[in-house]
Amino acid sequence: MRRYLFNLWLALTGSDPYRKELDDALWKYEKTAERASGLQELYMQSLENNEKKDTEAKSLQRLVENLRGRLAEKNSELERQGEIFRERMERMKEEFSQRLDKYNSEIDRLKNAKP
Repeated sequence: MRRYLFNLWLALTGSDPYRKELDDALWKYEKTAERASGLQELYMQSLENNEKKDTEAKSLQRLVENLRGRLAEKNSELERQGEIFRERMERMKEEFSQRLDKYNSEIDRLKNAKP
C-alpha cells in the first residue's frame, strides 16, 4: 500500500517512475521493428535471387543438353568418316598391291625375256 501511495504521489507531482522503463522498452521495440523490416527486405531479395538463379540454372541445363546432343552428332559423324577413311585405305592398299603384282610380273617377264 505504501508503494502504491508513493507512486500515486509521484504521478501527481508529474514524475513517472516507470517512464524510463517504458522509454527503454519502446526504444528496444523500435530497434526490433527496424531489424525485422531489414530482415524482411533481405528475405525478399534472397527470393528474387533464387528465382534468377533457378532460371539461369535451367538455361544452363538446356545448354548442356543441347551440347550433349551436338557432341553425340559429331561423334557419330566422326565414326562415319572413320569408316569411310578405312574403306578408302583398304581400297588403296588393294590397288597398290595389284599394281605391285603387275610391276613384279612385268619385271619378271622382262628378266626372263632373252635379248
